[in-house]
Formats: sequence, structure tokens, C-alpha cells
Amino acid sequence: MNKGDLVVARRDLGGIFQENVPAGTKGIVTEASWGSYRVMFTLSGFFGDRKVELSVDKDDVF
Repeated sequence: MNKGDLVVARRDLGGIFQENVPAGTKGIVTEASWGSYRVMFTLSGFFGDRKVELSVDKDDVF
């Protein structure tokens, strides 16, 4: 993966200290390095869309 690539969450991401991102959520790679990536996901909600950026492994997205 490279910066700017479109990806989809393979499984539910996030957790206690990060916003939950459901499986199937689309995102854009914002940083890419040796096997780990930062991805900006767009979550749709009742009050509109919001952006969430998470660190993910290559196996977390496709």
C-alpha cells in the first residue's frame, strides 16, 4: 500500500482508546511505512460524517 490508496477495513478496528471503525468502512492511506499504516476512515453518523485516523497493520485492511 502507498499513501493515497483507497482501502476497506477487513474487521472491526479501534477499541478502548480509539474510535471504533466497523468492518467494511472505507478509508485513505495517509502514511505508509514498514508494514504499518495510518488510515483516515470516514464514519457516517446521525449528525453527519466524521473522520477518524487510525494506525493499522497491512492485514487489517484490503
